[in-house]
Amino acid sequence: DQYTVEDLNPAHGRTYEPRSINTGTTARGINLMIEYYKLTGDARFLSGIPAALRFLDSMKLPDSEVAKWHRKNNNPDAFVAPRFITPETGTPQYVHRVGSNTQNGHYYFDQNLEGTIGHYGSAQILNTKVLHKRYAEALKLNREDLVKNSPFLAKGLVPLKKYYTAAPESATAEDVTAIVKALDPRGIWITPLKTTSNPYAPYTVDGPSDSKEYIMTMVGDEHDTSPYPCTTGEMCISVAEYISNMITCIKYLDK
Repeated sequence: DQYTVEDLNPAHGRTYEPRSINTGTTARGINLMIEYYKLTGDARFLSGIPAALRFLDSMKLPDSEVAKWHRKNNNPDAFVAPRFITPETGTPQYVHRVGSNTQNGHYYFDQNLEGTIGHYGSAQILNTKVLHKRYAEALKLNREDLVKNSPFLAKGLVPLKKYYTAAPESATAEDVTAIVKALDPRGIWITPLKTTSNPYAPYTVDGPSDSKEYIMTMVGDEHDTSPYPCTTGEMCISVAEYISNMITCIKYLDK
């Protein structure tokens, strides 16, 4: 997840992010390397992918280990792998928590996938079949065409995508009408609050806690101000909802 500045080696991050190789980040890195190759025609971007794919494929957990995880894999083409891998040994580091907040609790790592934290996955669902396919397709591309059409190697200006934010394929008058009608009398969109947190409350109890009540929950007790899903039906003004509605309206006008 992060690296030291001096030598770019894996580094410890947040208290639940050990010094490790992250399998999910590796998969995203493979996709990025393929995209960089398409943008430049520089084969160096592909050179590390075979080793990275072998590494990911070797991290597939047996069914006996997957059964210990508290999340489901519904993709038959994908498999479950540990998120954090110790660089020197290749062993997984699964994340656990004791206590109920930062004052009396702490995180720790071991090789037991049972009872891992709920707010940050200790395992990943990986689909290396897709990665293998994308890599094979990249190898078949005409490198001369990639170089010729590279926006980085072009001598003139290269047009950017019209929309920075992903726009819908199409937007109809009905879509826009529904969006406008959803405005409240104040002229704003109100949507359900998806994530919330406990308000800050001074901690008054001394000493550590051996509580196991919050081992797998998204958040600890009332003194834990970490975010968690809101289930109380509170309403809010959402920036994400605003952007989504505006880009649909702009897409409709841009015909």
